[in-house]
Amino acid sequence: MIKMTLLQRLTQTVLTAGWWSAGAPVIVAVSTGVDSMMLLTSLQQLPDTVRPRLIVAHVNHQLRAQSTEEQAFLAAYCHRHHLTLETGVWSLADHPKTGIEAAARDFRYRFFDQVMRRHQAKVLVTAHHADDQVETILMKLIRGGDLSQLCGIDRQRPFGDGQLVRPFLSEPKQTLLAAAKKAGLKWYEDATNHEPTTVRNELRTELIPALEKINPQVKAHILDYQKQLAETMAVAQEAVAADWPQIFNDQDQGRVANWSMLSMTKQRAVLRELLMRHQLVVKNDQLTEMGQLLRNRDRPQGQLSLTAGWQFVKRYNSFYLSKGLKLGKKTDFDQQNMVVSKQWTRLMNSAVRVVLKVDSGWKESARDTMTVSLAPSDFPLVVRAGVADDQITLKTGGHKTLRRLWIDRHLPVETRSTIPVVTTANGEVLWVLGVQRSARPIEPSQSIFQIQFKQKGKGEADE
Repeated sequence: MIKMTLLQRLTQTVLTAGWWSAGAPVIVAVSTGVDSMMLLTSLQQLPDTVRPRLIVAHVNHQLRAQSTEEQAFLAAYCHRHHLTLETGVWSLADHPKTGIEAAARDFRYRFFDQVMRRHQAKVLVTAHHADDQVETILMKLIRGGDLSQLCGIDRQRPFGDGQLVRPFLSEPKQTLLAAAKKAGLKWYEDATNHEPTTVRNELRTELIPALEKINPQVKAHILDYQKQLAETMAVAQEAVAADWPQIFNDQDQGRVANWSMLSMTKQRAVLRELLMRHQLVVKNDQLTEMGQLLRNRDRPQGQLSLTAGWQFVKRYNSFYLSKGLKLGKKTDFDQQNMVVSKQWTRLMNSAVRVVLKVDSGWKESARDTMTVSLAPSDFPLVVRAGVADDQITLKTGGHKTLRRLWIDRHLPVETRSTIPVVTTANGEVLWVLGVQRSARPIEPSQSIFQIQFKQKGKGEADE
């Protein structure tokens, strides 16, 4: 069997994946290191039938003295080879005091996204290789987290309005280095890559060489395990996909009852898939807590804080992920006591309006009205935010607190404080607007009134 060259393998990979058509704009990230320079020259040598129109994207992070020299070298290379070059310079003023590595990566990929949009390109190509994959898997293993993270770097993933692809992901670093030397390629070495100042560098310079002394094939074995795990995870995802429509609607809102019918293993897999669809990674303990919340029948509502402002929310028979959910938020009319009068009263910064009308006699209450008999001591009527300890009169003559009413009506926690109530001057609740009226009896000796309320529609003027 004839061994294929690096270029032949790249050509086959591109043809099989169908990432682009000949002449299509493709962004290639180039740092001037051996990996990215080998990627660039290899893409330039692709056959006409699959060679794209290359736009080189380079970022000068201004972190090393030779960064300016590297930028000039690449500019000269692109000029010589008639390639379009886009350069982004990370201002020194924007360098953070801590977390420099993560901040540099954020800047780099924001720039790549901008370049893709500018050139209407749908593909970004990076030079990640097999050694990067091994380092990433070991980093995830050391730090702990979700099992899916041990699948490492994806060969292809969504990015911006297109895709980020890594055609060299199966190629060992030594293969790229040998090919570069054979081609007489010029590149720049980043000396900081060999300094044990980051976890990745420690793995590269200390741990992996130590493992290779025990078994020279350790990298190959790790990559083999990664491939097996990725295949197993793909099968699991197919099983979850089959159950998904029975559990979730189009807004990724799940039904607790349907989820509960699954085996424990599938329950976790479904929750893991929900997180993955929102590009969230949580600790194993948090995943366990999510399942416990859904199984807890004594806790019909609840929420768990996850990461980056996201929360996992359970609301009776529904569950979903929400970002920026504010619980117990004060309403626009909270702690306001607005007097109900014969003119429409609009609660400040609210769409709710209430009016009190004198009635000629008793009438059946409609959806947006309440007929009530009132004594002079009941005035003025007040509309305000309801509180949990408020009580409303029932037909039996007993009373029910708003807290119990909210639970019985399955009202979500975050909306409870937005529901106003109309009360008498002494605080008796007459109406939880839009939810329930008091069963206060009509007294023939008292004057009959109608309380009306409505919510102003979009574009509707005040009366």
